[in-house]
Amino acid sequence: MRPMHLLLAAALCAALAAPASARIIHVPDSVATIRAAISAAHSGDTVLADTGIYEERIELRGHGVTVASRFLLTGDRSFITNTVIQPGASPGTVVSFFEAGDSTDVLAGFTIRNGSGTNGGGIHCWGGSALIRDNIIEDNFTTADGGGVMIQFGAKPTVVGNVIRRNRTNIWGGGVYVHDGCSPVVERNVIYDNGAITDRPAGFTGPGTCCGRVLGPGATAGGYDCRGGGVLVTNYTGAPMAPIVVNNTIDGNEAQASGGGIYVNHAPADVRNNIVTASAPAGVHTDGPELTIAYNDAWGNGTNISGSTREGQGSISACPMYADSAGDDFHLQAGSPCIDAGDPASPPDPDSTRADMGAFWFFQTGAAEPGSPVVTPASRAATIVWGVLHLGVDSKQNTECGAELLDAGGRRVMTLAPGANDVSRLSPGIYFLKDEGGRLKDEPGSRKAVRKVIVAR
Repeated sequence: MRPMHLLLAAALCAALAAPASARIIHVPDSVATIRAAISAAHSGDTVLADTGIYEERIELRGHGVTVASRFLLTGDRSFITNTVIQPGASPGTVVSFFEAGDSTDVLAGFTIRNGSGTNGGGIHCWGGSALIRDNIIEDNFTTADGGGVMIQFGAKPTVVGNVIRRNRTNIWGGGVYVHDGCSPVVERNVIYDNGAITDRPAGFTGPGTCCGRVLGPGATAGGYDCRGGGVLVTNYTGAPMAPIVVNNTIDGNEAQASGGGIYVNHAPADVRNNIVTASAPAGVHTDGPELTIAYNDAWGNGTNISGSTREGQGSISACPMYADSAGDDFHLQAGSPCIDAGDPASPPDPDSTRADMGAFWFFQTGAAEPGSPVVTPASRAATIVWGVLHLGVDSKQNTECGAELLDAGGRRVMTLAPGANDVSRLSPGIYFLKDEGGRLKDEPGSRKAVRKVIVAR
């Protein structure tokens, strides 16, 4: 009898005219390593890793490949913590995206840890438009920049729904570093306990506490001008860029010099709907031209706002009322001033109320809260949805055409109509769109979508 994964791949090929070669490559059952599976994959394929610790460094090169743990199929977050990629005996960056233009690969549902290098200890984006979602990026280190995530060479990744914690750098950007000319979307991440710092005096406890969490040590005697403990955005060259930092919870980060939470240097960053707390020496710091930030809560930092940062409309400074920050639970409690306090122009929360600040929605209807946004920007390799799938009209004929959604075995599970389609009743998994002339609607900031659809919780 043929193995189940081969039967599944054969069913996919028979059922779908495009992409005819779409496969799920199982690691380690079909291929021993993630790296080898990526080498064997083609555009539209999914490399699906079982639980375990993979001691390897992987590279994605813009071929439209999805690399994921079983979290992608189940929505069970335990698969994130139990599916680990780390360098092992070969030190260096754990995951590198060598992409060009709008080429897009997907990384979802892993713990990425113990990376090291000069730039980009956990993840390094060398151009392209990767989708990096629902990962834990922790305990990585660089001697220069970007301890957790380094975004460089004009890259436009979407970094969404990740936990980025305990990453360190000797110079700039402990958690996330956005380099000149890059236009990422950094959205709904929890970024905490990262540092751009070289020396930590013994016994130093910091200037205060926020919601029970001790602030970082702030400025210390070290050899470098370390900046941007949580997120750093810079643009020395003045290259065109449009970075978006929205709806993140940024807590307990530290920098030796400036910007413990967020540091912006001569860059036109869009900083909205974030909560920045317990960071030192400042929550948000800007060098260069004045930067106005709106609808953020900066509270309990060494200094909340400094440099040429200006608080714009909707800015507050109030305790966000985390559920348990000492236990790293940054959900909001009822009565938090961050509820319904986000930019009213932002998409509403899934309970149809005004956007909240921070990475987590507070559900006012009592419904269970998903871990990620309802709709994430689509890619050429995959459309990943959390409840609503949008189908547009045929752009050439200007006609309303429907489509069929097929499961992995080629069976029709839904007929889609133009507009919004509720797919929340579907089990999490990989589906395919049989196009009858319709086109997936481009959401704001998204890239053109194709036929592979991943439904997650």
